[in-house]
Amino acid sequence: MIIVIQIEPWLCLLYTVVTMYEGISEVEWAQFATWVDSDGCISIGKSEPRPSARQKTAQYQAKIQVANTDLRIMQWLKERFRGEVGSQRPASGNCKARFYWQSYADDLVPLLKGILPYLLLKKQQALCVIAFRTEALWKRGGNKQTPPPELARREVLYQTIKSLNKRGPREND
Repeated sequence: MIIVIQIEPWLCLLYTVVTMYEGISEVEWAQFATWVDSDGCISIGKSEPRPSARQKTAQYQAKIQVANTDLRIMQWLKERFRGEVGSQRPASGNCKARFYWQSYADDLVPLLKGILPYLLLKKQQALCVIAFRTEALWKRGGNKQTPPPELARREVLYQTIKSLNKRGPREND
């Protein structure tokens, strides 16, 4: 499937969704995007260095997650888009169990490119994670430490998505 996305009147992006999702219909991509917009989160997490694990720099990981109290939704997502399904026990006896579907690493970019044209609320987060995963200045290798320019790039994207995902009213709302 080829997708054309108009970001600005003068900027269009052309994406080809990877073949592992070739059998997914446009309706299913749109349904997936709706679940992400309504019950999902597109994020970049950060963990501080742990000297006990010989980490010298912060670690960043991007992911997409959908959560709901109906397990059927998570099973539908897993059947079509791979990923992992899990559950969390209710915080109190009056609450239902919460189920979640999530994906990260190499599956992220094709998934986000597939839903990008259909996202209404989380398009900026999707673009941020696509940039995080595709525009790296340095790829992991050997025992080498992540260079400072790459750490700075990751931190900017982390702070950007953190601001986009902030709860409460935004300044421009």
